[in-house]
Amino acid sequence: MDVFKKDMILKKIANEIKSNKQNIGTSVSGLYELKNKNSHLRELYDEKKQCHNTIVNLKKDQEIQILRLLHYLEKSLLDSDLTNKMIGEAKHEQQILINKLKNIQGDITGMTDQVKTTLGEN
Repeated sequence: MDVFKKDMILKKIANEIKSNKQNIGTSVSGLYELKNKNSHLRELYDEKKQCHNTIVNLKKDQEIQILRLLHYLEKSLLDSDLTNKMIGEAKHEQQILINKLKNIQGDITGMTDQVKTTLGEN
């Protein structure tokens, strides 16, 4: 009877070892899949971040160009002998550029605030 009990215990131990090996294999496989998913998510995040930075940089370049145009218009208004009609047109163009500048600055602020909110920065 003792031999029978020992054989039963050995069978249970062998079954547990087999079950543990299968669980470890499944866990390793799951970890490998998670690692791959995380690396894909990292790549997507990096691409998205790069696109975001590119857009912000383009908006900042637009802002600089509009500021240059505004400076040029202001200088032209001060330095040139313009008719009242030409001055009115220049001021109208200046106002259009100022509105575009405000829109671009709002876009930049919105984009950077959105990123700060997403990342939990204050």
